[in-house]
Amino acid sequence: MIKRVNRIAMAAMRDVAVVWSSEFAGKKVMMHDIKRGIFIQPNDYHFHAVQKIQHRWSMTLIAVGIEPNGNKYIKTELHTLNDPRLHTATIEYFNEQHERLLGSINPNHGKQAAWIATIEEIDLTEDQILRITGL
Repeated sequence: MIKRVNRIAMAAMRDVAVVWSSEFAGKKVMMHDIKRGIFIQPNDYHFHAVQKIQHRWSMTLIAVGIEPNGNKYIKTELHTLNDPRLHTATIEYFNEQHERLLGSINPNHGKQAAWIATIEEIDLTEDQILRITGL
């Protein structure tokens, strides 16, 4: 039975990203169906895939600088883990990398931040990143 649940959970996450953005109300984490381009309400299989199954997580880290005149510039980095891990085992590494990326923004500029995590490496365009994160 658990193997069946794992297969269904993996299939549920195939085109889904876990997303956080400083622009989301309440600073919550959301799920986005990349193929359909919409946010989705996660179900039990999504939760199972994220919480109970190890993945080679792929994380697109995003830092946006806001110049005094309002112009924005974006810096992104894609990090993919070599070994499968539970999501809780990735937090420290990805937080350190995100802090480093945010530190590369001019300290005199405003900052916005976001990340997009997937269970498989997905190469996103800058337009997709901005649309998904609302930055």
